[in-house]
Amino acid sequence: MAAINWEVAECCSKYVIFELEKSTDSRNFTLTTSINGSETNKFYFYNDSRLGKGISYYRLKMTDTDGSVKYSKVIAIVNDEKGFVITSIAPNPVQQTASLTISAAKPSTVDFKVYDVAGNLVKQWQSTIAAGNNVLQMDVAALTNGTYHVLASSSGDKTVFRFIKQ
Repeated sequence: MAAINWEVAECCSKYVIFELEKSTDSRNFTLTTSINGSETNKFYFYNDSRLGKGISYYRLKMTDTDGSVKYSKVIAIVNDEKGFVITSIAPNPVQQTASLTISAAKPSTVDFKVYDVAGNLVKQWQSTIAAGNNVLQMDVAALTNGTYHVLASSSGDKTVFRFIKQ
């Protein structure tokens, strides 16, 4: 089971409908549940009892009183004894520093390697991550402008995420 919760800032209490969407590929989302917003309630919760093995991605679709729609960042939950996934690099494109979000099933030490499009290793570091979502700072100021891939690996598990340096 996945316990999903979110807090709404006072500036965002105008949203009347929160739709929690789920995906197994981070691209094609389907509605999991719909919750009516309240001006007096800032905290919302949902327990997803249909959590499958592997990685599940979630996002909120927030509908305003005027019908406009806004989406939250995508989060990932890893339901496995081991494993992790890079869920986002923001901002992307990156200029100097980016926040790399990685979701892990358990604590581990992860090796990060950044490759350019020619496959050359241009940066590497190691970091210890906790179970759950982790946000790490990635300094890319020394890289030239272009497209890169960051590879995270630990104990045989690997995940790759593409980013652009401007």
